[in-house]
Amino acid sequence: MNMNETEFVAKLAVAIDKLQRPAIPLAIDLWDIATIAQYLKREPGTVRERMACLPSFPKAIAECGFVHRHTYPF
Repeated sequence: MNMNETEFVAKLAVAIDKLQRPAIPLAIDLWDIATIAQYLKREPGTVRERMACLPSFPKAIAECGFVHRHTYPF
């Protein structure tokens, strides 16, 4: 089975398209730490420990309208 360049590129485009996540408009999409890290090209731990804690970082929004706060005994 010999494939010419055009067929190969077409099959490659289909394979790449299958790997892509569906695009959700930024205005309505909620991002987790992993998505933010991927967007900023940083490690998730760096985003969680050094960026998300900054006062200028956007506040968390929970889908149900409230954020769960865990308390830990000292």
